[in-house]
Amino acid sequence: MIHSAIHAARPDLQAVLHTHTRDGIAVSAQKGGLLLISQHSLAFSGRIAYHRYEGVAQDLGERERLVADLGDKSVMLPRNDSLLTAGVSVRAVGMKGHQRPVKAGVFVGSGNFQRSRAGSSVHCGEEFPTPATWRCNR
Repeated sequence: MIHSAIHAARPDLQAVLHTHTRDGIAVSAQKGGLLLISQHSLAFSGRIAYHRYEGVAQDLGERERLVADLGDKSVMLPRNDSLLTAGVSVRAVGMKGHQRPVKAGVFVGSGNFQRSRAGSSVHCGEEFPTPATWRCNR
């Protein structure tokens, strides 16, 4: 249902990869989503959509909500569930490299230490930006 919803609404996205990796689930469950802590994660700044978890995707009504949440983006974190990446081809999806920043975010989040921002040019008005405040200079 998830793949068909995206394919029907976004003809520009020919390939959809939806994974349930341990790290992906952990990051999708973090209140702040993907942490902007490295050059790898900064590549996704302002490019990630979020979708509230509604349970196992069987309700056809969720298709419209999922597509609306995706908007014009091609990367989504369905909350408490997974990672979703889409692109013009399977190769393009694989090249997005979403696993590296996700693994780093899980590693940093599991430690008992303070994080530092990725750099001074990425100041977003608060020490550790959340998806709602991602208005970073690029």
